[in-house]
Amino acid sequence: MHQNDIRPDASIHDQLQAGLTLITATRRLAWRLRFQYATVMAGRGRRAWGTPDCLPWPAFCRRSLALAARFEAEPPLLLSALQQQWLWQDIIGRSGYRDRLLQTGATAREAMRAYALCKAWRIPIFPADVFLSEDDLSDDARAFKGWAVAYEARKRQAGLLDEACLPDYLLKMLPAGRLRFGRLAFYGFDTLTAQQQRFIEALRQTGHEIVELAPPARGSASGSTVAVAALPDARAEYLAAACWAGRRLRENPAAVIGIVSPELRAERGRIEQAFRSVLHPAGASRPDPQTLYSISAGRPLAVWPLIRAALNIVSLGRRHADLKVWSELLHSPFIKGADSGQAARAGFDLALRQSGELRLGFSAVYAIARHARAHERCDAFIGLLKSFDRLLAGLPGQTSQARAASPRQWAIRFSEWLALFGWPGERRPDSGEYQLVMAWQEALTQLGGLEPFSPPVAFNEAFSLLRQLLADTPFQPETPETPIQILGLDGAWAMRFDHLWITGMRDETWPARTPPNPFIPAACQRQYGLPMANAEARLRLARQITDRLAGAAAEVIFSYAQHVDERECRPSPLIRAWAGAAAPDYAQAYRDYQQIIHDSARIETFSDAEAPPVAPGQKAAGGSALFKDQAACPFRAFARHRLHARALPEADIGLGAPERGRLTHRALQLLWRGLQTSARLQQQTPGEITAAIQAAVAAALKAQRRQQPETFGERLTRLEQQRLQGLLEDWLEIERQRGEFKVIATEIWRSVSFEGIEIRLCIDRIDELAGGRSVIIDYKTGEVNRRDWDPDQFSEPQLPLYALTAGEAVAAIAFACLKRGKLGFTGEAETAGLLPGVRAGADQPWAERLAAWRAVLTGLAQDYRNGQAAVRPASEQACRYCDLHSLCRVYERAQNPVSG
Repeated sequence: MHQNDIRPDASIHDQLQAGLTLITATRRLAWRLRFQYATVMAGRGRRAWGTPDCLPWPAFCRRSLALAARFEAEPPLLLSALQQQWLWQDIIGRSGYRDRLLQTGATAREAMRAYALCKAWRIPIFPADVFLSEDDLSDDARAFKGWAVAYEARKRQAGLLDEACLPDYLLKMLPAGRLRFGRLAFYGFDTLTAQQQRFIEALRQTGHEIVELAPPARGSASGSTVAVAALPDARAEYLAAACWAGRRLRENPAAVIGIVSPELRAERGRIEQAFRSVLHPAGASRPDPQTLYSISAGRPLAVWPLIRAALNIVSLGRRHADLKVWSELLHSPFIKGADSGQAARAGFDLALRQSGELRLGFSAVYAIARHARAHERCDAFIGLLKSFDRLLAGLPGQTSQARAASPRQWAIRFSEWLALFGWPGERRPDSGEYQLVMAWQEALTQLGGLEPFSPPVAFNEAFSLLRQLLADTPFQPETPETPIQILGLDGAWAMRFDHLWITGMRDETWPARTPPNPFIPAACQRQYGLPMANAEARLRLARQITDRLAGAAAEVIFSYAQHVDERECRPSPLIRAWAGAAAPDYAQAYRDYQQIIHDSARIETFSDAEAPPVAPGQKAAGGSALFKDQAACPFRAFARHRLHARALPEADIGLGAPERGRLTHRALQLLWRGLQTSARLQQQTPGEITAAIQAAVAAALKAQRRQQPETFGERLTRLEQQRLQGLLEDWLEIERQRGEFKVIATEIWRSVSFEGIEIRLCIDRIDELAGGRSVIIDYKTGEVNRRDWDPDQFSEPQLPLYALTAGEAVAAIAFACLKRGKLGFTGEAETAGLLPGVRAGADQPWAERLAAWRAVLTGLAQDYRNGQAAVRPASEQACRYCDLHSLCRVYERAQNPVSG
């Protein structure tokens, strides 16, 4: 146990020791007070003591219900949050408003919140004889009133109870003596709701003793100091708070430090990143349970990796999944064979990505597995998938979408599916993972708890319910108490700190601008005293909380960001009283881990820009791209063609540029295989040309559909047919302008040797002219520029290399630009008129041009063969679209230059 010098209010822990029941505003506050009590008992030399009766308000109500239920022959069933939402969703879905709603589930959750507010503030749900006629209600309020009436009728009929009405139910037990408590105290509430106030009054009327407890203010009498810190932006604000907390902890390891944020849930990720990078820099990129800080706001269960793995497995019940899901499963450590098959699964992930499919069904995955190369084979994973497939096939029903079962049956099936995949993995889970497994089991229990209310549902609905439940359930692993507490505003002033920093004190965030609930008329909210509905009440409450926070520690700092999203911000008017005491900019002390390592090292430099030479006759991968990469950056050529380093390809919706390019290439190849000569092109009638184009495009699309069956539905196929047909018709009009030629090769592969390097080249097309000379054509569906062949900026060596290694007498090289709006040939020719729009080179004769290209390509080949691998990009453009930044670290070199 962390032995902090907590010094809690003596009256609180003495009262707890005497048997006081302490009801707190938040779960975190109850946990902290119990820890303080244990610390005090240990400090007094006690070796054992009773657990103090300290619990948050909802837990107190649930425990009281269990006590009252002993006197009931048929006690009411307390609904879970999921059961409540199901009832609301079912009622809304049956109402006349269902056709007006885009998301019934989201509407149900908002209606639940409105109902809870009405009960908490004792607002009658809009009876006409109290304050509003039916005509005065908005459409939202009228709809909510109808839903609430139906909801309460369902509860009465089935003997149900929800947490919103639980305090009112307990009130009925008090006069009858069915509930008796000892001495009670309500502690840490910013404001008590009307329902809570009524409950306290009823306790007093039935003879219960209510103890008034409040932490003493630690103001000027105890030497408290309050300052205001203005930071450039939110990141600097969080880093400053983290640096300050680290400094105070180094000065006094027994100190208790609080960090409070009114935006904790929204800013949790950035706050945690700042504190981890400052306080645990070596572990900034990995989880570390032994931290100096804890964050009270949990993250949704659905985002934790262990739960994501479970959801991904269950989602396979559809028999297809997004590529992202397949990738996460293959790399997940939470299934069978994760360690032993890691390398093969990574290779298979690459094979799936290369398919170009954004979604893959089981049959497509099996097909890819059958054709996988040796290093991509992950038979164990495919075996798991086939076992799962057989399990699905054994379910009753026609299809996975039609198989209806009760929520309880689905919960059991989901557990069986996870067991088949070996979830949560073969290694022993740590404490946090064990708690996540328990949270998952609780979620399945809640899903199964819908059985009394729900008819049988299909898989999609059951899975959607589970996924939404996990998304709505926050989770924070229980960890040992830490000296630095990061909290939200609720009840934070009631916790005792030695040092306290409150972030986010901008005028736009504090006082908080909480919008009124849309289902409750604004007049009702004001009449019944909801703080968020009354500007004056909201201001009073915010001022009260601010003053309490200012006295909650010996040192208090309020901070705000001066700029957020490029707009200027001002401090909240509630902290201007302390604006004269400016806090130092503690963020100036921050250095990230990279800088720490760099500054602490004694750097020795040596040149490592040369790889071992390429052996004579060794084949090189990548074809002409080798010369392109060597020209762009020697290291890129070394990494790609000798280390075979590549980034994983990313699939996208529909067709990407590579897929469109392959389709166009294939269609043109098939078209010219039939046409063959310019004479035949000229002789064809328009109808014959159209038929030839349609046949070529259809054949190309058929081949592509076999590779991407999920992507190529009927609509996309029809659209691509129209696009390609129009493109090829326009392109043939340009080809008609040429002189006599014959297509002698299309998509031809050739192995050639250039300066001792063996490479394979794929030439899109070779035409033979009337005089016997050749034209080499390369199809391009993107931008082209003839200047890329200039020796001083040689960024596209493909066609010059073809010209030098073709073996024929080449009279011209050209890109066939197939981009809409820029159709045409771009190239260089020995004489003018060989291709439309391509003129003879004016700067030098064709033979000299070929010699210049040979000289440049020879130099590149020699550098590659000799192992030249320096990180030396030819231009910024060379780095812009490169995927090797993490390997060459060119940008790190720019940030931390090292002189030799």
